Amino acid sequence: MSGHRSAPALPEWAESDDARDGRVVRRERNRDAVVDAIMVLIQSGETQPAMADVARLAGVSERSIFRHFESREALLAAVIDRQVEVVSGLLREIPPTGPLASRISAFVSERARLYEEITPMRRAALHVVEVSDLVSDRLADTRAWLREELEAVFERELSRRPSTDRRDLVAALDVATSWEAWNLLREVEGCSAPRARRILVRVMTRLLAGS
Repeated sequence: MSGHRSAPALPEWAESDDARDGRVVRRERNRDAVVDAIMVLIQSGETQPAMADVARLAGVSERSIFRHFESREALLAAVIDRQVEVVSGLLREIPPTGPLASRISAFVSERARLYEEITPMRRAALHVVEVSDLVSDRLADTRAWLREELEAVFERELSRRPSTDRRDLVAALDVATSWEAWNLLREVEGCSAPRARRILVRVMTRLLAGS
């Protein structure tokens, strides 16, 4: 009895345009599914998600994950990029006008909302930042953007300071309103989010007083 043998798959160059387009769509869909799975696991507290769990949630084989991403670091970098996209859609621009107290309050509220959202991702990134240039670069870009926002919102006060004093003040404000400071208040000091916000408002008000 003769057996039936399946026809071999066509090489990519011999595929039709529709077939190639379909393959690209499937690849992108699987890539997105892997990123989504990583985000779900990190948000649930898994700072170093197992690839088996990622594959199960994404509906792909574990072996196929690294056909889409060259390393775990590249995968985490893609997740960070997705997180930035999500967070960017949530943030509101703070105008550099109006009373100082109102701007400080709005600024701190916005930072608190941001940090509460990104904390799981930042904790996951800490596990690879020392050995991954990709992740280190993403975090550096985020820090630079946050510093630029700080300088824009409080430009009126900062512009009144001599250049050296301004640099020191910006550095102090940058540290005081960083994710690292927020994490210390929330995790080490055990502050609730409202109490942490009150503390940051007091710190910023003291630093900017007399500007």
